[in-house]
Amino acid sequence: AERSAAESFDGKRLPPAHCKQKRHFTFLRSLPFPVVSVVTGFCIGSGSEIAVNCHYRICEKNARVGQPESTFGILPALGGLARTIKLCGMSNAYRLVMSGELIPAETAYALGWADFLCGKKQGYAQAVALIDWISSHRAHFSDEDSLPLLRQYLQEGAEL
Repeated sequence: AERSAAESFDGKRLPPAHCKQKRHFTFLRSLPFPVVSVVTGFCIGSGSEIAVNCHYRICEKNARVGQPESTFGILPALGGLARTIKLCGMSNAYRLVMSGELIPAETAYALGWADFLCGKKQGYAQAVALIDWISSHRAHFSDEDSLPLLRQYLQEGAEL
């Protein structure tokens, strides 16, 4: 009861513990090197929030992703909601967040949640290939670089 009271929203400011936790999730995008999430199985809840806060997401074909928090009566609140909207668009993000459904990797890729789709046990190698390519094209990396570099990588016919 004490913990719940200390962590509840008082109508004025979010609890300090929540703000600290959110900073830990969202700091990934501010790192000066590419952060790639490789999803090999289930990526739900907090795992999904970490993945969407990375610069790139690679899903192996057997993966399933989702944000089932709404089925418990809560919403993703560690940066996942805003990032899902940015990645998938408002209507797709609404569907993912409010339904709580777990979607297959192919759907995650089609919706824009995943940047790459690859075969089983190929995600790590694909992540290393992407990071190597970025490192060979940029001495410095920032979040603003992530989308233009992704487009260039794909235009150059990367095998992902």
